[in-house]
Amino acid sequence: MRKLSLLFLSLILFIGIFFAGCGKEKEPKQILLDSIKKNAEIKSSSFDVKIDLTLDTSKLKGTNQELAPLQILNEVHMSINGKQTVEPMQYEGNLHVQGMNLIFDFPMILKENTFYMKLPAMIQSQIGDPKKQYVSLDMTEFEKTNDPQKTAEDNEKLAKVILNSLDGNAFIKEDSKKYSLTDGKVENAITIAITKENLKPFLQKFMAEGLPVLLEQYEKYAITDENKKELQKLKDELNKNKAQIDKTIKEIDKYLNLNTFKTTSVIDKDGFERKMLSTFDALVNLDQEGSIGIKLNVEVNQNDINKEQKFEMQIPSKEQTIDLNELENENMTLN
Repeated sequence: MRKLSLLFLSLILFIGIFFAGCGKEKEPKQILLDSIKKNAEIKSSSFDVKIDLTLDTSKLKGTNQELAPLQILNEVHMSINGKQTVEPMQYEGNLHVQGMNLIFDFPMILKENTFYMKLPAMIQSQIGDPKKQYVSLDMTEFEKTNDPQKTAEDNEKLAKVILNSLDGNAFIKEDSKKYSLTDGKVENAITIAITKENLKPFLQKFMAEGLPVLLEQYEKYAITDENKKELQKLKDELNKNKAQIDKTIKEIDKYLNLNTFKTTSVIDKDGFERKMLSTFDALVNLDQEGSIGIKLNVEVNQNDINKEQKFEMQIPSKEQTIDLNELENENMTLN
């Protein structure tokens, strides 16, 4: 039951990332759908993301060894800042992680069809070659199949499925004056609120219509062998446990006490989503294993849209990198 409960929680959190908005003098749902089309016009931008996660494991039963992985996440703060362009596909940024009195920084670069990320010191020590400081992933195959126009159409398709899984009362048009941008004027702010009342029908409809679309899109990004294995494993588990999943959704009130789950999209006068604010606060009941409290806050800011981006990070040398597939074959992980 623990696996199923956490699976549903992961799906719910993942869905929240897709909520976006823009428009004027339209119904909130249509404003959100129009924003997907508008965001497809973004060819370059800078961005910063802030993620704060708090887990309350005080009522969770288990041995210290069983609870250790979750206790590491008791209070974690993450941020990602960087810049990107679509054509050519280029990206640079830094992932900053703070928790358990530890601080980690992971520089990331995407250039010339190769993605690089700095390895944690723990993994570097396991490799045995002190020169190997970065993991690399060849994006050539992805680039061959990457079609920005098709991606935009896929995003719109997924957004329609997700938004149509919610009733009209879930969409709220906020007072735009409550929000501000670093540059530009706020035109609209739309909030999607999932409540105890609309959670069950939303999950039922999403599992039937939205999940297949979501898995179809994820399959396109399953580049490594490990990614493909994980995706197939997830599909098999979902098919195997379909009856149990349906039952869990019907009895969702037993397993999930939802306090807050909402996402607000802030749109500028040009129709671009410039800021996204998400909040998730719930208590997950795990039968005999106790319960776990989860609080998640996410803020995404996007600036310098369609402006020239100056990339400054240097690409690691071949001697400094290890291929991701090679790393996975050695039974290592990036966790």
